[in-house]
Amino acid sequence: MKYITTLLLLLPLLFAKAQQPTAEESFYSLVSYNPGNEASVANAEKKLRTYLNENPAGNYRSAAFYFLADILKQHNKPDSAIQLYERSLQLPLADSMSALYFKNQAAIHIAEIYIARNDFCTAINYIDLAKYTFVPRYQCGNARAEAFIQQQRLYAACYAGLGDYTRAIDTLMPPLFNPFAATTELSGQLYNTWLHLYTPRQIKEQFVQAEQNILIKKEKYYNFEYLKPVIKIFGKEVLLNVYDLNNKTPQQQTAACLEHLKKAYIYKLVMKN
Repeated sequence: MKYITTLLLLLPLLFAKAQQPTAEESFYSLVSYNPGNEASVANAEKKLRTYLNENPAGNYRSAAFYFLADILKQHNKPDSAIQLYERSLQLPLADSMSALYFKNQAAIHIAEIYIARNDFCTAINYIDLAKYTFVPRYQCGNARAEAFIQQQRLYAACYAGLGDYTRAIDTLMPPLFNPFAATTELSGQLYNTWLHLYTPRQIKEQFVQAEQNILIKKEKYYNFEYLKPVIKIFGKEVLLNVYDLNNKTPQQQTAACLEHLKKAYIYKLVMKN
């Protein structure tokens, strides 16, 4: 996900009209590398180190440390990566649409390293930094949804690692049927966490019951009224994220919600086990 998000952030710069490049465009040309190509990665690492050496007060040092840390993390050098991610967090960033994205992801990547080391309490501190301190200016709702799911998955991994499977489950369930972000990995993580507390048969029975008990609530936000379809899994209410229900009959509403449920990856995963 991070490479796709980075590319989206860089697209406006990469496809700018032919003209004298701005300082920001010149910097980002350093990090246009192919992570699957060793020569491309090595070239980018060299350029980034040169930039840092030649620009002790440069506006893009924080971003440079972030990208260099990313390269070291890919090359299984977690201690060095953490040091550079920390440098990225400490330095100011040039004001741009992508500015806080780098600090946000630096905190996320440090959390990932600590999760891999089973240091879950430290990891939670860095996820908190990403969620509450370094909040990017998202370019679209999909990017916001992806970031939320990324954070929820990391929190849940920490809670499960600490043995609090119930809290991990509660963390993963809210975005389960979100149509604006990929939930395949989240669904697999949730199912595996359920298995610490329930059998596959018990999980399947919950979804069979959910099929038969879809509830469509009428909600009101100030003067705006809307329909909120939900199901219950192990007593926890989960939003189905089905829209355009107002112009349907009650039978059509239920059918649309049931179709949404059965198309979900988590439903297919549960039913095949």
